[in-house]
Amino acid sequence: MGEYPCLFCGSCGTEIIEITTYRYDVNYIKHRKPNEVLFGCSLEEDLKRRDFTINAIAYDPIDNKMIDYYNGIKDVEDKIIKCVGDPIERFNEDALRIIRAIRFKATLGFDIESKTNDAIKMLYHNINFLHYERIATELKKIICGKNFINIINDYSFILKELLDIFMYDFNDPSNEEDYIDKITSLSREGEKYGV
Repeated sequence: MGEYPCLFCGSCGTEIIEITTYRYDVNYIKHRKPNEVLFGCSLEEDLKRRDFTINAIAYDPIDNKMIDYYNGIKDVEDKIIKCVGDPIERFNEDALRIIRAIRFKATLGFDIESKTNDAIKMLYHNINFLHYERIATELKKIICGKNFINIINDYSFILKELLDIFMYDFNDPSNEEDYIDKITSLSREGEKYGV
């Protein structure tokens, strides 16, 4: 559940539901986590800190309506991955968002909006600031995604960067077969955990 009080935790069928207070982030450190997370005052402020518009949608159970300040519903319908606000700012805050965008493309088959895509290409080296565990979790999901072949075609530079983080030497031509083995191994690992 994290470090902030969970006001309600329950389930609805197989889904786990957690309700927390509104929050906002203060100054990110090394492209991976906020220096401080404070209690917020409004839903709009809380949703503004989300990575993508498709993750910045809320539901009001009392009025039985969706709350969508950033057009996330339209982006879901159009199958578009788009940052909330400025993509450069979002990716500079937390570089894991870059990998998450790629993961959503791999698993959902959504397209990445052009400004978001440009920011990915500009800032992907920031993923070197991330912890191994955070990368591994997302990478396994990417490799097991139904659209993984598109990721290989469109984002091979990021896949190489990710595997480089795992101490892989891409400059040695004799490692080409090992590269395929690493991808296959990670894919099997992901299948084992249902990703």
